[in-house]
Amino acid sequence: MSATFDCDGCGEETPTDKRYRYLRPNQPDDEGEPVTDELCPRCSTGKDSSRLFRADEDLTGGDSGA
Repeated sequence: MSATFDCDGCGEETPTDKRYRYLRPNQPDDEGEPVTDELCPRCSTGKDSSRLFRADEDLTGGDSGA
């Protein structure tokens, strides 16, 4: 059974290996981790592709495989 997340766009439960992360354009300039939205493939469509990325745990389904 693969790990899941709730899409920040539609709220639908989606497997993490299908997760896209979207870097919000209104990021504060001060230090700290960037704020991202976690989106399903459907909600990521139409977003600025230069702000979409996949994290390692997204590509591996949340399991390091070690």
